[in-house]
Amino acid sequence: MWVFPVLRGAAAAADPRTGASIYGAVQNLCLAARVHGVGTSLTTLYAGHEDELRALLGLPEDALTMALVPMGYPERGRWARPKRAPVEDVVHWGTWGVHARR
Repeated sequence: MWVFPVLRGAAAAADPRTGASIYGAVQNLCLAARVHGVGTSLTTLYAGHEDELRALLGLPEDALTMALVPMGYPERGRWARPKRAPVEDVVHWGTWGVHARR
């Protein structure tokens, strides 16, 4: 399944952050899907085809797609543990480059 979050009133917006609040909802969708064994990925790689997509979906003139979230079940049927850096390596304290003491 493909989910396209759409924002009304964004098609003519000059501010690139217009609609950024929609990504919180997208994150919650992705987290909820994972609980039910459904994989997701947030992408905007389709954006070069926005006009074609607008026609295909019949979007109103003022609407703009904000992302594509493909959803499906993992091929192997189960999840691998995510690979993440330790929080101490990615959190900065007070200013960029100052990491937490270990």
